[in-house]
Amino acid sequence: DIQDFVPLNLWDACKDPWNEETKTGVAPLLPGDQTPLVIGVDAGTWNDSFAIAAVSRNRQNVKDVDVRAVREWKPPPGGAIDYSEPEGFLRAICEGGCALGHPQYAPFKMDEEGAAAARKPVCPACRDGVLIPPFRVVCIVFDSHQLVSIMQGMVRDGVAWCLDFDQGELRLKADRTLYLMIVRGELHHDGNEALRQNVQNARAKLQKTEESTMRIEKRAPDRKVDILVALSMATYQCRELLLE
Repeated sequence: DIQDFVPLNLWDACKDPWNEETKTGVAPLLPGDQTPLVIGVDAGTWNDSFAIAAVSRNRQNVKDVDVRAVREWKPPPGGAIDYSEPEGFLRAICEGGCALGHPQYAPFKMDEEGAAAARKPVCPACRDGVLIPPFRVVCIVFDSHQLVSIMQGMVRDGVAWCLDFDQGELRLKADRTLYLMIVRGELHHDGNEALRQNVQNARAKLQKTEESTMRIEKRAPDRKVDILVALSMATYQCRELLLE
């Protein structure tokens, strides 16, 4: 059976933006924040986006999860995603880098020398030395379909613990868990419009042999759900880990 992934009004009911006066809600992920993070990564090359979702435990209720940040790279018309951009961004989150998400080493640093070598535009933050410290990334979970090489390189370089998230039974459980968390109000987000659009784009395929599982799918070929899938993996792993 196929149905909407989740009613949009239930998703909107989970909106919990940061209130500076009361210090409540989903806190913005700012440089220097050392909250333990779990990052989910889902990637396509030609037809899908490269998506990252960073989550942490909710401060008031540790069983709840906060969506701290999402990022999406879309393929150019008729082209493919340059994976060096999101890979560099992930490395900068884990190791520190410029304020625009470039590690300060080759081939990712985009000062005049690096940009010339890569034949890319100069990054003003790299050029001017506007740097941010690393965030506290506990784990990166990913779909191995397109990402094995990138993640193996990050593990080899000691960047982060990168865990191949099984896209069979484990994904089915994760997608169902995300659905239940939204219905129960256990997921908190700041109202990010790109993520909300992914929720609108998603439908759920219920497994005939197991009522307690479902899989997030696109409503149509051009309706992206990559951020939502990344969130599903990250949220499940965040709940599995004993985070401080």
